[in-house]
Amino acid sequence: MDLTDNDLSAFSLPKDDQGAMALVIRPGACAVMELPFDSASQRTKKRALTQRLDTNGLLTERAQNVRTGVFAAQYRRMFRFLSEEKKQAAMRQILGRLYPDMTLKKFDIDSALNTAGDTLGYTYEFTAKNAAIFALHVPDQVEPSEYPMEEKRNFPVDLFQTDYDVGHQETRGELTFPRGWRPITLPRKVSISSEFGSYLFEFEQKGNRLLYHRKAVFTILRQIPVGDYARLKDFLNTVAKSDAVQLLFFTH
Repeated sequence: MDLTDNDLSAFSLPKDDQGAMALVIRPGACAVMELPFDSASQRTKKRALTQRLDTNGLLTERAQNVRTGVFAAQYRRMFRFLSEEKKQAAMRQILGRLYPDMTLKKFDIDSALNTAGDTLGYTYEFTAKNAAIFALHVPDQVEPSEYPMEEKRNFPVDLFQTDYDVGHQETRGELTFPRGWRPITLPRKVSISSEFGSYLFEFEQKGNRLLYHRKAVFTILRQIPVGDYARLKDFLNTVAKSDAVQLLFFTH
């Protein structure tokens, strides 16, 4: 077993090796042990989003991002050996899934990309054509399509390679909309906690600015027993429904 990863710090285990059984051999003794899992605080994604809608429904967004642990390794693995042109193309592809009419204005990733450090930061700016119905597209949102609901599967929650088995995700955003616009409804605050983690999503309107805060902590370390399946499904469904935020504005 190779416990190293070229994209992780020397003090981190590759995700696929966490929870594996290992034989420890040293002079005079040997033992079998389970390799440790990361805690949620060792896998973080934190974002600060600044968004602006104009009267034509054009969105301008600037995002400052910091990743740690295996989340940093994901982007280091993706971008590390790309040319500058291909880095820009890869980020356009990522953002284009959410905003098909998006134009990338800027993408910078810090020098830690070329190291095996624990932290990686990056910033991007883009514009996108939109409408009075604005989908917030919260980063890291959980969607029902991510855990298949095929009838032939009795317990169809598949967490393999997901980003919400273990991790701490936090987004703080500010959306400025034109004066004279008003959101028809403001999403209600959602705050839940369970043995699988915790979730908070809250909004506050200040004039023509909408402030929002999403914090999701997932602690799904092991296979889920049959008896716990319904509670896990309810937890993930609540998160998915709360993440699917759309804002409808009217003018007066």
